[in-house]
Amino acid sequence: MRRLAIVSSMSGFTWGGSEELWSATARAAVADRVQGKALVGITDLTASTQISSLNNAGISVQHHHLPIEPRPSRWNGLKRRLMVGTGRHQMTTPEMVREFAPDALLVSLASFGCLLNNTLLAAWLASCGVPYVLLVQFVPEDPEIQYLGVGRKVRSCLEAASRIAFVSQRNCENVRFWTGLDLHQSVIVRNPVNLSAVDPILPEANDTACFGHVARLDIPYKSQDLLIRGFAQEHWRRREFKLTLYGTGPHREAIQRMICRAGLEGKIVLAGHADCIATVWKNNEVALMPSRAEGTPLSLVEAMVSGRPAVVTDVGGMCEWVTDGEEGMVAEGANLASWTAAMERMWDERANWAKMGQLARARALRQMDQQPGTTMLNLLREIATEPRV
Repeated sequence: MRRLAIVSSMSGFTWGGSEELWSATARAAVADRVQGKALVGITDLTASTQISSLNNAGISVQHHHLPIEPRPSRWNGLKRRLMVGTGRHQMTTPEMVREFAPDALLVSLASFGCLLNNTLLAAWLASCGVPYVLLVQFVPEDPEIQYLGVGRKVRSCLEAASRIAFVSQRNCENVRFWTGLDLHQSVIVRNPVNLSAVDPILPEANDTACFGHVARLDIPYKSQDLLIRGFAQEHWRRREFKLTLYGTGPHREAIQRMICRAGLEGKIVLAGHADCIATVWKNNEVALMPSRAEGTPLSLVEAMVSGRPAVVTDVGGMCEWVTDGEEGMVAEGANLASWTAAMERMWDERANWAKMGQLARARALRQMDQQPGTTMLNLLREIATEPRV
């Protein structure tokens, strides 16, 4: 394989956890003397330090717009919506890939919904003539996605993919169920862990129970509202605890209002983006993840590698990493009753948090991939040499 093209669906943010695997793959490709080109939805490429780092590593990163299904009355606007770049000589995403002439294509989907909502993308991929891997980082669990149905173009795209990589087995099974496809070419992959070392991190000695939540501030999916409602209950108000929320996102102001409304300003703190994950888990004893939907969150694996137990909800790949009562506690659903019950079980086991953290670390080290970028690159090499059907 001489050339690898990467297409990322993420837009609206300067970076996200969904971008870590394709970027690690691009770095592995360049290190192995494979020419790499990445097309990303990030509008201001200069605002992303990660993009700048990729450019400096010799990876060509350009902005593009993914094809978006036009409304029937707006066919004339289709060409404009498919255009990428600026200036006189604009090119569509398919044209940019065709001009680069890659031997293999990696399509990173921040969500499976990116494919459902971009049937032009699905149609192009199915007929592009380049072997491709679909990397699905997230599959919503909302029943509404079942009612949307999966049309012919999306099914054709899935069937034409050389591999479909999921970050959790449950995500894969959900897509199998909704599409009715066997997905025989599906594989499970691991995301990179953002830790400079995998040594255990000892927590700071503290009489106050310190909880950490590392996630995008996105209430519908990450459920920060559930955290606040849970800690607002009277029995928690009587306890010595602190919850620190690390991350940025569209709902920061709404979350701050909820904290103030609940009168928990001294106990729940918004700390912004965390540059050093090791520092996060040095200052916190337990990871809290009350998500309503997930793939397999990087922050969960990072916490476990650091030796921290977690309280999670039974969505996405959470239970592929945490067994209730062992590496942490599992809430049956993302609702107040289930979350409260899981948190109470965790509080009752406070004397065993360190032991649970050891179990969490051992399991994470068994299951994680030390070189996920190389693993994905090898997968792309495989499909580049497979006979075309």
